Amino acid sequence: MTAAQCPMADAVRAAYRAGQEDETLEPLVRVDGAGLPVGRIQDGDYVIFYDIRGEREVELTSAFVARDFPHFPRQPITVRFATMIEYHPDLDVQVAFPPLPAWKTPCVRWSAGPGCARSRWPSLKRRSTSAFS
Repeated sequence: MTAAQCPMADAVRAAYRAGQEDETLEPLVRVDGAGLPVGRIQDGDYVIFYDIRGEREVELTSAFVARDFPHFPRQPITVRFATMIEYHPDLDVQVAFPPLPAWKTPCVRWSAGPGCARSRWPSLKRRSTSAFS
C-alpha cells in the first residue's frame, strides 16, 4: 500500500510528530474532495469498539446506543455495538469479555505488585483514574 492509500494512518503519524499522544489525539475525520465525511457509521452498521480503559468509551458508546443522549444533538441511529469489556452495565451492547461472577473468579495468590513488594525489588505502581458519569 502507498501513503496515498492510507490517509488516516498518515494523519495519525502527523499528529504524533506534532506531539499528540493516544490519550490526547484530536479527532480525525476523513473527507472526500467536497469536504464531506467518508465512511460514517450508518443505521444498521455493526461496530466493534476496542479499548479497554472504559473512561471515554462510556461517553462514545452512549452516543451510539443510548435512546436519550443529552450531550450533543445527533440523528437517531440503530447499530449493533460490541465492546471488548463491559464499560458500564447499562449500555445496550454485546460484551466480548464480560466480568466474571464472583463465584467464577479464580483466586489470585500472587500478582506482580505484592510479589515485587515481598521480594523487595524496586518498583513503581502507577495508576490513572478519570471521573465520568
